[in-house]
Amino acid sequence: MSAFPEEAVLLLHGAWMNRWVMSYLALALRREGFAVQTLSYRTMRGTLAEHLARVAEKIAALKAQRLHLVGHSLGGVIVLRYLQRGADPRVRRAVLLGS
Repeated sequence: MSAFPEEAVLLLHGAWMNRWVMSYLALALRREGFAVQTLSYRTMRGTLAEHLARVAEKIAALKAQRLHLVGHSLGGVIVLRYLQRGADPRVRRAVLLGS
């Protein structure tokens, strides 16, 4: 048995928000047995390339066997670009909310 969680979800918030807006969704996913991570990024100050680099670093640091990405608004755009550029092979699903 692996010491790492089997399934993890990374939640990415939308423009003008921060990771705390995903708290209720994170709680619901944790109750379903997922290891949940969130990431705050400065939506109006960083470039898309900078956001993608931070997301890639965060994903690389996750130790789960399977990963799922959920992005709201701008977070969904970042998820799509991440997938287009060649995602981590552990990524299984992407859910885009209002993107």
